[in-house]
Amino acid sequence: MNCPFCQTENPDSAVYCKQCGRPMSGKLTCPACGEEVAPDSNFCTRCGTRLTPVPAPASDGAASAPSQESAKAKPRVSWRSVLTYIGGGCAMFAALCAVIFTFCLGCSVSGGGITELLDIRGVDLYYYFGGAYSDLDAALSDTVPTLYALSLYCNAAFGTLLAAAAFIAVPVLFIVTLVRYILSFFRPTKSVISMAAKTYFVYLAFALLFLGLQAAQIHVSTAMGSVVSMNYDVSVIYNGATIAGIVLGAVGIAISAACNAIGRGAENTQKPRILQLSFYGAAAVLVCVAVSLLGGCLTELLTEEAGGSIRLSFGFMQALSLVGNLDLSFGQTTSLIEAYPTESMMAFASAVLGFVFLIVLLILAAILLASLVRGIGDGTAAKGRPMKYAILCTVFAVLLTVCAAILVSNTASLINLANWGTAIPFQTNFAPAIAAAVLLAVALVLLIVCAALSPSEKRKRD
Repeated sequence: MNCPFCQTENPDSAVYCKQCGRPMSGKLTCPACGEEVAPDSNFCTRCGTRLTPVPAPASDGAASAPSQESAKAKPRVSWRSVLTYIGGGCAMFAALCAVIFTFCLGCSVSGGGITELLDIRGVDLYYYFGGAYSDLDAALSDTVPTLYALSLYCNAAFGTLLAAAAFIAVPVLFIVTLVRYILSFFRPTKSVISMAAKTYFVYLAFALLFLGLQAAQIHVSTAMGSVVSMNYDVSVIYNGATIAGIVLGAVGIAISAACNAIGRGAENTQKPRILQLSFYGAAAVLVCVAVSLLGGCLTELLTEEAGGSIRLSFGFMQALSLVGNLDLSFGQTTSLIEAYPTESMMAFASAVLGFVFLIVLLILAAILLASLVRGIGDGTAAKGRPMKYAILCTVFAVLLTVCAAILVSNTASLINLANWGTAIPFQTNFAPAIAAAVLLAVALVLLIVCAALSPSEKRKRD
């Protein structure tokens, strides 16, 4: 049966035409007022209601051009999306650098001539899965003083724990970052920069801890008349791969944070956001400087006399090794710890506690830096509570400073008590630990001021 209006063939049971929608009876009635109208009417003559569908747009080139242009405009990617992709890529690059260079972590020694005396060497993480224990067995094959044995055991134990933790923690964080990065292409997910920053800063924390385990600088210069009889200048530094990982990862994180911050557009021009960016950026710089100080030598013994000078700078574990070597070369019928138990045990306890505090402090600093970078990049650092981590960092920095002061004071006393040559009037110094504590305290103050000046969520809702 054909439609009486458009002649389209319809099933015999059809009531309305499948093409034009008009009644197959041939009678057209207004759906609004019920008035019967002529079959060729487009509008009701009584109420003006449209009786036929709106005609399709013309198929000529002029009419279809706008729709084609709009169709082409829809898939256009905005510059903010481009920046987001660039930021995510840079964050992944930083995380990739962290996981690759974790397996290259190591230190080397510049200079020489006195390294064997104080057992200063350049090693990598793999040393603590074999070489350290071979050296330990060789050193303890004969009866040795207690402090010397303790210093060897502590260095091997802390080194093994750090190496194992680095080989597990950084790859796991990288895998989580990679999964988030892949998911970000298909659906909104949690911040990629947040996990990438955690991966990089945890790698940085392990790098600093490994350097802290080996940190030592020795400068010895003595003269007889105008002829220099002894001149040593030895330092433990990062190997080239570790430096490359730190620099490349820092560049990736910085670019990622900048891209995410710029991509937020007009939001970053609002006063609360400008305030947050300023204070978080300044706090991040202060924390970075503080942790760089903590990765090196935190204690120093210095003496200057006519014709020469001696400067011994150590991290906690190498300072303990110095005390152990003093015990080994004490040359008395009793060991150093038996002859001077108070000074010996204070030096040992402050070295071990100080290194434990250093581990906790650097891990907290890594979390704090990741939170600050996330706040700079996407403005959601408040969820990470950076102030809480800043408070904990400051507390542990103060404890670290106390341990450094006790360690260097008792080490100087043991050198003189052991009559190492002749009594040497060493000056003690633990300025790096003090400076790190002050910088972390200033960063905490900045975060407190930022929180006080920023509008709270309740005030925003009101």
